Amino acid sequence: MKISSIRTLQNNSNKYSVYIDGHYALNVSASILLKQKLSIGLDISKERLDELMNLSAQEEAYASALNFISIRPRSVWEMRQYLKKKAVPAEYITYILNKLSNIKLLDDYSFTRAWVDNRQALRPTSRRRLEQELRQKHVEEKILRSVLDEYTDNDLRALRHMITKKRKLSTYKNDTVKLTSYLVHQGFSYDDVKQALDDEHLINGDRGF
Repeated sequence: MKISSIRTLQNNSNKYSVYIDGHYALNVSASILLKQKLSIGLDISKERLDELMNLSAQEEAYASALNFISIRPRSVWEMRQYLKKKAVPAEYITYILNKLSNIKLLDDYSFTRAWVDNRQALRPTSRRRLEQELRQKHVEEKILRSVLDEYTDNDLRALRHMITKKRKLSTYKNDTVKLTSYLVHQGFSYDDVKQALDDEHLINGDRGF
């Protein structure tokens, strides 16, 4: 078998269609084309064609993983599940996870820190709720606790933020009992809620428990 034609894809100048003996065989990237020294007239065995197909499929899966992680940091479990849903072969998944880990794009410790920083900056919540969210991402317990222990005043800051925000709403403006119930439901302890309300002087004569 010989490569009879190599054509640039119309919608992607970095991808090429390879034709063998006048018939379409596969698409490859410019990187594979150069590294594998593919050219018109080159003899290609069945084994070599299979190898090229595997390389192309692996590269496609890796590109998909990079796109997935570019949206936001991902846990190792999230990435593995994503690739499984894409029907990526198990050996490719292992390769991709290792490669992303080696170049520091996939790391559960960094993911956990980014998750907590983002939640506290945009939507502060309780440590208990953060623990629930991170366990859903299958972050190891030791990593979860190590990161959250760095945020010793996390709950207090989150409580103050939420109290200020909710007091602006008519539902909670003059109803401390309802506000307390809401905050406890968000994962804060009753004692912490009571203390935060006291500290912020949000309880007056007609706002009692």
